[in-house]
Amino acid sequence: GSIPSSIGNLVNLKELQLKKNQLSGEIPFSIGNLKKLVYLNLYGNQLSGEIPSSIGNLKNLYELNLSNNQLSGEIPSSIEGMKSLYALTLSHNHLSGEIPSLIGNLSSLAVIRLSNNQLSGEIPSSIGNLSALFKLYLSNNQLSGEIPSWIGNIRRFQVLYLSNNQFSGEIPSSIGNLELLHILDLSNNQLSGIIPPSIGNLTMDTLCLQNNNLEGSIPEELAKASSALKVLRLFGNRLQGLVPKKLTSSPKWSTWKPSINILPQQPGYVLYKDEKDVPNSTMQPAVKRR
Repeated sequence: GSIPSSIGNLVNLKELQLKKNQLSGEIPFSIGNLKKLVYLNLYGNQLSGEIPSSIGNLKNLYELNLSNNQLSGEIPSSIEGMKSLYALTLSHNHLSGEIPSLIGNLSSLAVIRLSNNQLSGEIPSSIGNLSALFKLYLSNNQLSGEIPSWIGNIRRFQVLYLSNNQFSGEIPSSIGNLELLHILDLSNNQLSGIIPPSIGNLTMDTLCLQNNNLEGSIPEELAKASSALKVLRLFGNRLQGLVPKKLTSSPKWSTWKPSINILPQQPGYVLYKDEKDVPNSTMQPAVKRR
């Protein structure tokens, strides 16, 4: 069945949990009457239509979860009204358009989950204002442009998923400022340039950079970050040359499954595990000057 519009009469309601049912139809506009609501969870239903703009009336809302439905249209700019929001979860829907820049006015926002939609455009620079943000999930959309350098200013970041989009340009070196980062997934984009050496400042357990157009060699500095790494995926790029010995001699080397996850590159580009594998023609000794 559907959510009755009369639910808007429950003006003292603080928590509404209707997750994992078989609810269909649209979210009623009257939901905006529930101004004392702190938790709204409609996850895992078959709700369709647009997110009602009245949702911006929920000034006390701490957590909003509308994920795993069939919602469409744009994210309403009225979300700016949810000044108490800590977690925004809209993933696994059919949402389109750009991420509203007004999201950057939600100063309490710490978790943003917008993965698996059809969102386009660039990451709004206003997200750089969210000093409390520590989890950002934007994977599996149609986002484009460069990964902004200001991303390195959000020092609380622990999880950053930007995979399966159309991001281009270089990985900003400022990403090395994110010393609390556990998971960095930039895979399946159109990123170019080198792997920034600053990535060695991080102590992540997951680093996924596969299927981009990254060039050059694997930086020696990555070995510093490798002690905590459980997942390392660099395949499908344009990396070449010798893998740093500090990586290949790491106790973790075999657990990363390098023959699948590291060494295979785009045609014409070769990574070598051992110096003895490198063809002599590419390892000419330096000419001594007299």
